[in-house]
Amino acid sequence: MNEPVKKPSRNNESYKPGEKPEIIRLTDKYRQSSTIDEIKAFIQSHGEPPRESNKITNIRRLWHDNKSENFMLEGSFASVMKAIGERSEYTYWFFNALCGSAFVMPYNPNGGNDNGFSFIFIPELVKHAFEICGYECLYIDEQTIKENYNVVMGAIKTSVDRNVPVITAGVGNFNLKRKDKPEEHMGFDPNWAVVGGYEADNMFLVNVWHERIETDDIGYIKTENGLENSKGIFILTGKVSNPDIKDIYQNIILSIPALLSVSPNAGYVFGKDAYYKWAETLLDDSIFENKFDSWALFNSAWVTVGTNGVFFRGDFMGHFMKTLTEELPDFTTAQKVYDLYSKKMGEKFSSIHKTYSPDFFEFFINDEQLKNRDNRVKFAALLKEAGDIHDEIIEVINNGV
Repeated sequence: MNEPVKKPSRNNESYKPGEKPEIIRLTDKYRQSSTIDEIKAFIQSHGEPPRESNKITNIRRLWHDNKSENFMLEGSFASVMKAIGERSEYTYWFFNALCGSAFVMPYNPNGGNDNGFSFIFIPELVKHAFEICGYECLYIDEQTIKENYNVVMGAIKTSVDRNVPVITAGVGNFNLKRKDKPEEHMGFDPNWAVVGGYEADNMFLVNVWHERIETDDIGYIKTENGLENSKGIFILTGKVSNPDIKDIYQNIILSIPALLSVSPNAGYVFGKDAYYKWAETLLDDSIFENKFDSWALFNSAWVTVGTNGVFFRGDFMGHFMKTLTEELPDFTTAQKVYDLYSKKMGEKFSSIHKTYSPDFFEFFINDEQLKNRDNRVKFAALLKEAGDIHDEIIEVINNGV
């Protein structure tokens, strides 16, 4: 069997604080699917035919060790990096910052806002994140999967044989049995998951997020032809550079303006537009005249606000920023950005929360409180003020002030 991807050396000589690394650019370069010839070349370059079965055993289980792990793409990235023996800094928290979930608010009035920015399928973001970490990858889109299913299956098996898990944007055709109630089945369809094994007849072993799903002792469930529900897969092909972690930290902060400028996607808007859309939805009295869904309209977005640490200093943004400031104490732009998010923007959310609950731990709003128009008018004003802070964040980063 071919050797797995080699561990990087820890060489910090390349870091020069006066230089700005290339910031993320979500361009057509990263949206293009790998060709079928590129996929076949990847399989052929590793020579060994697929086994009957194989399983990566040193995989990081999604959600298992971190009960705050709400976002699955970031967990999938961390699982891949652990399996290939990458540097310890490549954690779940690290990828929450690199993939933008720590900094970019999504909003869709139809709900699903608790899944974070990375819930949205943006293939160029995934490819660029791998590149920032020094890796090339194949991106195989939905159409290519459907038209070349057996070849794509072969590529996944080749990757598993190299001890490199594969990230898939969606997976299906598996039986989600509940641990506590085996006779019941979860209506849960993961938007991101990790393929870490295979068996005969196109059976995959998939590591998915959820504590109540019945899995094997490593965290896998079986799925037959599971790629039928995948929007795309990402197969790491090799390490092409060894970026200094300090450069990557700086890069992440400098990339925030580009991430905040992502175009609307799948009914979602982002950043400042997300807060304005949230506010405008609350001001639409016709929505609240009859029965409405407070989870979709407010509470699901409120989960992301809390999860990211904008409402209280800590969690996703806080974990990353603490590490960054230890590595780059003179990179004052990062601290200014964090203060704008967690202090200035956090004050707006604290005011919203105090309006409907004096108890910090009473997190969600109920229907009666949301139906109150005076509450909604106040919430909308504060949400727009929070959205306007994004202009300051972008200015601080772009001007280095």
